[in-house]
Amino acid sequence: TETLLALGLSNHLVGRTEYDEAPELRGRISVGGGLQPNLEVLISLDPDLVIRFASESDIATAERLTDLGIRHFAIQPDGITDIQSIILRLGAITGTESSADSLLTEIRLALGDVRQRVDGLPRPRIAYLLGGEPPWVAGPGTYIHELMILGGGTNVFGDLGQLYAPVSLEELISRKPNLLLLSENGLAPPELWSVPSFRLPGSIEVPGPGLGYAAQEVARLIHPEAFR
Repeated sequence: TETLLALGLSNHLVGRTEYDEAPELRGRISVGGGLQPNLEVLISLDPDLVIRFASESDIATAERLTDLGIRHFAIQPDGITDIQSIILRLGAITGTESSADSLLTEIRLALGDVRQRVDGLPRPRIAYLLGGEPPWVAGPGTYIHELMILGGGTNVFGDLGQLYAPVSLEELISRKPNLLLLSENGLAPPELWSVPSFRLPGSIEVPGPGLGYAAQEVARLIHPEAFR
């Protein structure tokens, strides 16, 4: 949704999910969740195109839209290259190629700036805590993991074996992180209060057109000396 807004398509959006809270979408009807939306409400909006999540857990939505002859396009923004590809493809589908190109250029410049700034610097050991008790952490193959690596760090749970998973306090301590990155409402365990920690705004975790800003902010926390 944020990508569509960044492409200047706010006036073309006839509906939203319950998670879309941008001011431009006030008054738009909600179809519920991004997965398994309320199909009755969705169809009542008479859309020409539905952008949906690619998920094996929501085959029914795709099948119903196909049966009704409603065009739909599935996206799965798991990582940095996915985000760039989605922006390019949405630009082509919606006839906003120029805006998509400008947005991608801005993102590429920001990512290149980050790579240049952290090149050759030590890579501190980082854990990204998403809250919960026991705490959930980000593992390999996630957008957050990629931001940590791009920003010049090492994910201490880079061998987690899952995208996200809860870990025991003992396991977290044993990984010996030098830095904790926390979700917006996250808290570091008291046992690790001696380890520097920073909370990040929720927007950082959203894989979308804010990718360049997110990469710079994560890198700035990992390597503040590179941004002085």
